[in-house]
Amino acid sequence: MTHIENYDEQISRLVDQFKVNEERLKSLLRKTSVDTRRLDLEELARDAQRYLVNIADALDELDAPLGRIDEGNDGISAAMRLRELLDPHNDAHRRLPDAAMTIDGRPARVGRHEQGDQNDVELYVGEPRELSVALTPQNARRLAVDLYRVADALDGEYPNRPPR
Repeated sequence: MTHIENYDEQISRLVDQFKVNEERLKSLLRKTSVDTRRLDLEELARDAQRYLVNIADALDELDAPLGRIDEGNDGISAAMRLRELLDPHNDAHRRLPDAAMTIDGRPARVGRHEQGDQNDVELYVGEPRELSVALTPQNARRLAVDLYRVADALDGEYPNRPPR
């Protein structure tokens, strides 16, 4: 299958999935029990997470036709990636930098931390690694969410100034 055929197949699958979810949302309006609506909404939220992952996977296919960029998207990272793409303020001066740096100019990076059977996330600063912190994947995701929230709050304090 060629790259464009694979991409077209992914888009068709996304369209079909969107139609199914649209019908499920309409059926919620016909339900009278709050408990039943809640259970259906929770299931719909799980479906939406899978939908975001599928969209992120399709974007990966476009960005890297010969191989995936990510080892695998999860709902949180897919949502954060799509949020960045959909941000109306994501113009040239608001895009993320090519490399993360501390305010004093040292590189800040993330990589794998492998020790025995454990594969974790490593956050490190400086060259060589002056500061190194190992986190489980779930804790790394939690930290990423917190970083986004704090950064958004700081940007919100000065809406007329470009983010730095």
